[in-house]
Amino acid sequence: MPQPDPSATKISPAASAETRFDSLRVHREGGLGVVCRATDITLNREVAIKIIKSQLIHDLDAMQQFQLEAEITGRLVHPGIAPVYAKGITEDGSPFYAMQFVEGRDLNEEIDTLFEDSTAHFDGLLFSRLLSAFVSVCKTVAYAHSRGVIHRDIKPQNIRIGKFNEVFVLDWGLAIPVQRSAPYRAGDETTMVFDKNAYSTSRSGGTPAYMSPEQVSGLALTPSSDIYSLGATMYRILTGKSPIEGISSQSVLSSVMEGRITSPCELQPALPKQLGAICMKAMAVQPTSRYDTAMELAQDIELYLAGSAVTCYQETPYERCGRWLRANQAWARHIAFGLVVVAIASVIAAVFTSQLAANRDEQRKMAETRGEEATVAREQAEQAKRQSLALAAQLGARSIAAEIELRGALLREEAASPVLRRLVARLNAKPQDEESLQKLNSWVRDRFLHNVSESLPTSSWTIQGKSGLQLARAATRDAESNVKSIGKSFRHRDYFHASGKDFEPDSPEALEAVAHSFHVHVSSAYVSLNTSKLSVAFSTPIYADTTGGDEDNTESDTAGTNEIIGIILSTVLLDKMDLLPGSILVDLRENTIEKQKLVGMVLRHHALDGDYGGKLERRCLSQDDLIKIQEVLSRSSTLKTSIDNASLNRSIEIMDPVDNRATKVAAAAVVLANQPGHSRVGWVVLMKDTEHRSP
Repeated sequence: MPQPDPSATKISPAASAETRFDSLRVHREGGLGVVCRATDITLNREVAIKIIKSQLIHDLDAMQQFQLEAEITGRLVHPGIAPVYAKGITEDGSPFYAMQFVEGRDLNEEIDTLFEDSTAHFDGLLFSRLLSAFVSVCKTVAYAHSRGVIHRDIKPQNIRIGKFNEVFVLDWGLAIPVQRSAPYRAGDETTMVFDKNAYSTSRSGGTPAYMSPEQVSGLALTPSSDIYSLGATMYRILTGKSPIEGISSQSVLSSVMEGRITSPCELQPALPKQLGAICMKAMAVQPTSRYDTAMELAQDIELYLAGSAVTCYQETPYERCGRWLRANQAWARHIAFGLVVVAIASVIAAVFTSQLAANRDEQRKMAETRGEEATVAREQAEQAKRQSLALAAQLGARSIAAEIELRGALLREEAASPVLRRLVARLNAKPQDEESLQKLNSWVRDRFLHNVSESLPTSSWTIQGKSGLQLARAATRDAESNVKSIGKSFRHRDYFHASGKDFEPDSPEALEAVAHSFHVHVSSAYVSLNTSKLSVAFSTPIYADTTGGDEDNTESDTAGTNEIIGIILSTVLLDKMDLLPGSILVDLRENTIEKQKLVGMVLRHHALDGDYGGKLERRCLSQDDLIKIQEVLSRSSTLKTSIDNASLNRSIEIMDPVDNRATKVAAAAVVLANQPGHSRVGWVVLMKDTEHRSP
């Protein structure tokens, strides 16, 4: 019987008192239901609506599984799982639920792109991105396992990568609750409890090529079954093919149960053996031979991406050497260059030695020639090292700048919300309006949970009004919201007035301070009262709304006026920001911490990350070193510095304030290419020459 077009289905107004949906159109069809794209009229946003297939309405098991899917998806709160917005029943009695519509492509399409020229580039950027996305999938599944839920249908088609590289695990239609094993009970997540009569585990399903042997055999399932499916998905990433490609379903199931799987390294000889070992361990026939948790699988892949040894593969000395060379390519090039120079010098020495015996004068001339050539070779080697060091510093600075601009773009998008503008304007006029305060705090929590992900770690978001009053706050578990701070004035804090330092709270400067006008502002460093760690705030102004619309009109094309009515800011632990190995992040501006005014403060350093107590005096460069750095930076243009510029070939020697040893460094300023009015944020990346360390 053909499936009716869901676009003709009308959502009953009685199904939800607050949410209505319109413009339904079919997106894709699954085993239990049909997924439609629709418009949420209340919030004027696009959503995905899943409606059970009409022929399954009278199937008790199917109805129970659909209700269980909606409940599981709604109760699993994680950046890798699309949130559920509403649940209801259509006019013809079909249950449905609405959730976030995820733009982007599924993992299968991304893998096809990787292998479109029949040869995967395992050292390329796309392959690294797919492995990083797969790590996010493993962590999402690990979270579900920690809540006592297994997916049962993990495969590339059920993994979607968004336009900003956000990763979602979709289609929890076959998910079931299970007893949590010891590794998952050790966490602080609570087990999801369901009415035993509200679901049935008898409903079979899944994709044979990605199903574990115990799932194929109809045995009781554990999280280990999902780990097998994750391994099968990883197999597809590594080889471009499904683990098992049989002629018939029965032959596929038979191959799964017997473990007849070709090693990924046999299909792709260029594939690193460590990745092949990780994949095959995850797909072991015996569940006890697999990874204990999905998080352990993710950690092994992260070790590989970081250039470290993985837990499931014993490397040969040759492979260890190769891994070191891949992780230290700059120094490997220097070593190779040095060996070539030594080889050339040796050949020259052998040729000229026979001639030196004939004539002493000729011997002296030849010696002088060799000395000059050796000097030239050393100078070339030093120049190559300086260029590599400068390139590394510049790449590190651009990486930091890219992260700042990404955060700035996110804040600007949220600051343009008419809902936010109206609530802030209302609270500026009437700070004690409890209804507006509740609405604003609900809005902040919703947008915070929607935007914060593992790829962009954030401690908290806060909204401050024109007078400096904190109106709303949302935070992660590491920096829990402090409701006592709402209503307090933060006019004296640098991240509000953008003066580069904090004022004394009751000082004339603090009383006269006004909201900053920069589109993106990077505050000076401060110590978080919630985490006791060094943090920084990124902020952008909120402009007045000139639309004059009512509260139900939540979208507008206007950019508002130039009147600043408040700011929205995002706080971040400095040790959560990406930094290349061997580099130091320094703030050339003045920072005020514990009433100490610090200039040239080290914000990131491997020996001090996460720890500042009693060591503030060790975190600042000397005045002489700061002058050296400023001279180097003044030689390069703000945005158009070339890697081949002669100024970039210059390295300087400074005293590392952490280990108190002299070291050569290359310096590169953190510059925001898309912020011409505020391009320099005052930060500089110093790349250390680890071969030059004076006692």
